Amino acid sequence: MAEFRSFVMETTARSESSVRFEAFELNLCTRELYRDGSRLKIRGHPIDVLAILLEHPGELVTRETLQKLLWPDNTFVDFEQILNNSIGKLRDALGDRAESPRYIETLPRLGYRFIAPVEKGAGNNHAAQIQPITEALPATPMATIPSERQRISWHWIVWPVVSIVVAAFAVFGYWYVRRPLPAPYISHYEQLTLDGRRKDVRGTDGTRVYMVLTKPAQDVIAHVPASGGKVTEVPIDLQPHSDLSVLGVSPEGSSLLVMNQAGTIEQGYVWIVMAVGRPARFLTRAYAASWSPDGRTVAYANPHGDIYTISVDGGEPRLLFRADTPAFQITRTLDMSWSPDGKSIRFTRWGGKIFEISSTGANFHEWLPGWNGGVKKCCGHWTPDGELFLFLAGRTLGTGPTIGPSGLGQIWAFDERHGRMRPRIAEPILLASDPLLLGNPVSSRDGKKIFARGVSLRGELERYDPNSKHLEPYLGGISAEMPDFSRDGKYVAYVSFPDGILWRANRDGGGVVQLTEPPFYPRNPRWSPDGTQILFTDNTHIGVDAIYVVSSQGGTPKRLFPDTGGPQSIADWSPDGTKVVYTTHPGFSYVPRDESKIETRIVELATGKVTTLPKRPGGFWAPLWSPDGRYIAGHSFDHRNLIIFDLKTGEWRDLPQKGDNAFHNWSHDGRFIYFVHWSQDKGGVCRVPVQGGKRELVFELPRDFRGTGWYGFWMSLDPTDAPLLVRDVGTDEIYALTLERK
Repeated sequence: MAEFRSFVMETTARSESSVRFEAFELNLCTRELYRDGSRLKIRGHPIDVLAILLEHPGELVTRETLQKLLWPDNTFVDFEQILNNSIGKLRDALGDRAESPRYIETLPRLGYRFIAPVEKGAGNNHAAQIQPITEALPATPMATIPSERQRISWHWIVWPVVSIVVAAFAVFGYWYVRRPLPAPYISHYEQLTLDGRRKDVRGTDGTRVYMVLTKPAQDVIAHVPASGGKVTEVPIDLQPHSDLSVLGVSPEGSSLLVMNQAGTIEQGYVWIVMAVGRPARFLTRAYAASWSPDGRTVAYANPHGDIYTISVDGGEPRLLFRADTPAFQITRTLDMSWSPDGKSIRFTRWGGKIFEISSTGANFHEWLPGWNGGVKKCCGHWTPDGELFLFLAGRTLGTGPTIGPSGLGQIWAFDERHGRMRPRIAEPILLASDPLLLGNPVSSRDGKKIFARGVSLRGELERYDPNSKHLEPYLGGISAEMPDFSRDGKYVAYVSFPDGILWRANRDGGGVVQLTEPPFYPRNPRWSPDGTQILFTDNTHIGVDAIYVVSSQGGTPKRLFPDTGGPQSIADWSPDGTKVVYTTHPGFSYVPRDESKIETRIVELATGKVTTLPKRPGGFWAPLWSPDGRYIAGHSFDHRNLIIFDLKTGEWRDLPQKGDNAFHNWSHDGRFIYFVHWSQDKGGVCRVPVQGGKRELVFELPRDFRGTGWYGFWMSLDPTDAPLLVRDVGTDEIYALTLERK
């Protein structure tokens, strides 16, 4: 009955739980903001900040006050970043501007003030007047014996009252059982790491959170205490040792499912490794894999998208499902997750869709097709009790190595609570949406927390000044990558990060013109020698790299070689603009990798004539034409060798440089090749003479330098041969989100 009265009081008081200002109304109960009666899509911290400002209209609310109210002393978050993002989102929703505020005034270094007129308690208060039942009953002395007429009067009073009470309970019971279960929500954020390096949560054993940690030379496996603290690398010695990744922690927490990819995006070697790092036992080759709930079996997918199961003790795998995709195409299967009851397996596939199949191999289907307008989804995991399925969703789920295969977006939960008297919630529930992009939500063992990566993506374009010998912001430190200059040095093309739009600007950054729009995300833009066109690489709708060209004045990008099958990876113009060179290396295409079919092609644009360069042991890709037109430079498939092909002699020549090398560039006079060289945790920009000689160190990267961008790093040259790099100035940490359920 208490819950029923609470429900009544909530209903009757709702009209006075709102604040109005001009065309806006904030419902303080539901934390929803309306404009002219239409609900705006803004929630979370921006709404919390608005509510506090509306409680003190016309008054200064300091940043310290906001921090104390929103994040108590024991909460460890990047307060400045979160508050700035919240104010920005709030202004966007209100149509407000910081330089000419209509609603929220900024007092520099102090705080904020709400300056518009505010009307509190809008609406009429129709609070119910409830009379106690005892007041309706006549007071009768205990010693008095009622007459027959009094007894009849008593029954006439009691039975209606009892009927009313029973009816009330019936109405309450009907309302109660018809009302959906309470929605889960996030009540608290706690930051667990502090290093700012790219990382991705992969599982927990209850006391530690395991992650993939990106380092300059290769990805490694690490863990952090579930309560936060120092990040510790896990010593795993696997051959081949490249791009280590954790696919999951065993149900009892003693073992890790580990993959090393050996430099390919097709499939890796899957191992069972003790949580301390050793020993390691090979299990199979796969593209993605997941533990069964009892820890005795592993489900995995091959590049074609076929699903298998295999015992953790090894043996012959069992085919669970045969995919119907073409044999030549990789079906990108990720984020496999086995339901706690062992009945279902869900996984993400190319295009941002989650699919489901029973553990017997039956009933393969897309999960939640068409939900929220077909928004992209990925990275699903059940809570240990199976009551909630956590996943990411968002129209801007990113791609590229920096984002990681797991993507970034908003955390949602799907209610899977069955067998209760009250119905479950039918639609997915938004748990966390701002101010950070979030990645790969993993539940704690007790289901009370969600561990996830929290990211604010931003880069700063910097130039190495040979005079000061320091990296300094370039073009105002814009968040841009892959800059390339026209041959006359007057214009620059670059790709904004993280939205992936190609722009053209004057060399000083002015005169900006947008050249592409999503879903394009151009990579490796290159100016034509006459300055009229820019070519670039991007994935097609089926995930295969192709070469596009767009006018430097703007327009619709077009496929340069639309009739050529297979991937077309990283292209460049000949110095006279009559030819284009590219390789059929898969790059970031989702097609099977067959090194025997990878070749370097030169295409004459006027005639379509194709010349194929001779094969080289170890392969060759990322071709760049020398300024004089004689050489084409690139590197081997494993990035260990810088290589030059002499078009005059028809011979290959390795430059005297070994190690992890990438992002090579010709000097403008053609005498040197600049590149980034890594050795363990150290990196630097180097150059090597084309005609022979030792490697020269141009400058060593600062120890605290972190790159970012689509590739996770980038280096090119300005017209004076000064190196340009993209510094990571965003945030990238692991958070523990407290999950409240009733």
